[in-house]
Amino acid sequence: MLSGTRKVRPKTIDLNLIPLELRRPFFTRLTLLLLGAILLGAALYYVIDNVRAATEWNIYDLETQRDTTAALIRQEDKRIANEKVEADKVAQELKRLKDDITRYNENPQSRTRRVVPIAPAVDAVLGNPPAGVQLTTLSWQEPLLVLQGKAPNTQIIQAYTDKLRGSKQFSTVQLGPAEASSAIPAEYSFTIRLTVPIVRSAE
Repeated sequence: MLSGTRKVRPKTIDLNLIPLELRRPFFTRLTLLLLGAILLGAALYYVIDNVRAATEWNIYDLETQRDTTAALIRQEDKRIANEKVEADKVAQELKRLKDDITRYNENPQSRTRRVVPIAPAVDAVLGNPPAGVQLTTLSWQEPLLVLQGKAPNTQIIQAYTDKLRGSKQFSTVQLGPAEASSAIPAEYSFTIRLTVPIVRSAE
């Protein structure tokens, strides 16, 4: 019977003594290449995805700007067309007014005839109004010359009224209340009634 057990120390193996051809590395070259390829692919996907997202946003932004610009152009074209129509109406009304008064002045009904000095009055109305004033209607209701128009603010309307009053071509100048437009910001409509003096002259 054995008197005791004896501990056996494990033998230490020196790996350096193992031949190189028998050593098995933890990462093979193929494994490193695959890992590098995966990391490179992930980085490329991240970059490409960011570029795609940025490109889509730029396209959306450009399309929005294009649509906004097109809408503004259409709105401006419509405004210009409306102003041209209104200007044509004023020109036609002015021509009719001049023709009517000319016929009236050339058709005396008694020893004296009434002459309406319309030319100086029209010159005062149309001659260099303050910037921003746009006449839309011009009508003659003897002895009243009624103007209707638009302006960006009431100060310009008042300046135009004062200019007409200072022309000395009208016996009275009456400015009605200015009304703000509900459709277009910074636009006020106005009506001015001008009394044109009638001159009596002997034939």
